[in-house]
Amino acid sequence: MMRVFAPLAPLAFVLWLQAPQAAPSPHTTGDEDVVRGLVQTYYEAQTKKDADTAAGFWSTSVNPRMGRESYLAVFAAGDAEYTPEIQSVTIKGTEARLRIAVAVTRTIVRNEVSGTTRQRLLIAQLWRKEGTAWKLAREGPFAEDVADQLIAAAPADRAAILAEHPIEQNASLRYVLSQRGTMAITLGQNYPRGKELFELALEVARAGNDRHGQANSYHNIAQAEYFLGNHAAATAAYEKELALGREIPAQDMSAAALFGLATVAYSRSE
Repeated sequence: MMRVFAPLAPLAFVLWLQAPQAAPSPHTTGDEDVVRGLVQTYYEAQTKKDADTAAGFWSTSVNPRMGRESYLAVFAAGDAEYTPEIQSVTIKGTEARLRIAVAVTRTIVRNEVSGTTRQRLLIAQLWRKEGTAWKLAREGPFAEDVADQLIAAAPADRAAILAEHPIEQNASLRYVLSQRGTMAITLGQNYPRGKELFELALEVARAGNDRHGQANSYHNIAQAEYFLGNHAAATAAYEKELALGREIPAQDMSAAALFGLATVAYSRSE
């Protein structure tokens, strides 16, 4: 089983004086207004604890997705008010990407004593137009957007993308990539694709000088190589994890690497 360790930017725009540009097409402007309205209604439904309405915003083609039972579990934690602030909307074709800062004020009663907690969530959402309706396809941290950019970019362009998003060079981005690699394997049995995503997670960990993240990525790569039958490559990745585990030091990482090396040796009758 793949191990994924999880601990859980805005762009600056410079406006230059230039000739007036054509106004956005009515279609694009209309779609943006519609999506903005859907986001407001989506969080209003959560404030009202309306699980059916909240779940209804999600595309039925998404797996996994938030369903009625998931929202009921969230709402059971107490009353909460969700106030979204849409920071950016980017629409390309039938996809809309949004970055939203959500202020959450939650009231929880424990031992008959009422208390209030406040937090600010930075959320990235992906909406897709299905026929004439916009449906929510993904919701997660800002790192989801950066992960999309890295996956779509040529290897030579990745360093520039990471330089533009230094805040995302952390465990959150690595976790998102590792999670996608795990899903590629567990849901699609696509070990080559999983290995590619684990290697990209390793690249992110190196860029952020995250040695724990590097060790975790080596472990995931080793497991993918093992199931692909590449025992020599699996051994090499486990040995790199072991070296990092001893340098940090981190006994759990060292133990995991040794277990992996033993598994490979056992499979090779060594």
